[in-house]
Amino acid sequence: EFDHAKADWAKTIVNKVKYLENVRVRVATNPVMHFDICIVAALHEPELKAVLALPVDWEEFRLDNDNTHYFRTKFVKEGKELTVVAAAAVSMGMATSSVLATKMLLKFQPKYLTMLGIAAGATDDANYGDILFADSSYDYGSGKIVNDEESGQLFYPDPKYIQTDNGAVHMINNLKLKRLFLDDIKAQWVAPKPDTSLNLHIGPIASG
Repeated sequence: EFDHAKADWAKTIVNKVKYLENVRVRVATNPVMHFDICIVAALHEPELKAVLALPVDWEEFRLDNDNTHYFRTKFVKEGKELTVVAAAAVSMGMATSSVLATKMLLKFQPKYLTMLGIAAGATDDANYGDILFADSSYDYGSGKIVNDEESGQLFYPDPKYIQTDNGAVHMINNLKLKRLFLDDIKAQWVAPKPDTSLNLHIGPIASG
């Protein structure tokens, strides 16, 4: 509580500024690591648990001033090495996933950022295990709420569409056309497999 006769509030502000400066220095001294792929899992279970069940050696590690547990590994095939780091958001939702994605982008400088989840249980033309690729995305919660005398509160949507890089879209379309890797992924899956073929779906995805 502010009081002209007291200066305790100033000490509190100074301490907070010093703390933030110390955090900035510690974060700045953390070396930036480089990975080819960052995986953002919607939750620790089942998404991250399934990733860590892949037949590779995962190493858990932490960063200073960061409570997230990260897991890294390497995939090697035909002399080519692919470095991967994975982590899970603390809860469902766009806010927590965005925070984790931003941290991973800044700390690991990946070539590709991917996310694992169930897309709110999408069922139209998609089967269990199918892969969804967003050629564009938008936040369906973007907009404003206004008061209307007759209808009460109304929501006026104002989505901002984000287009995926054309090079990535062409690459994914080629994978879908030739069914590259899809049958191999299903064949090598260690858990019970669905009766349907593994497919790749390309289209707009909304989140919010």
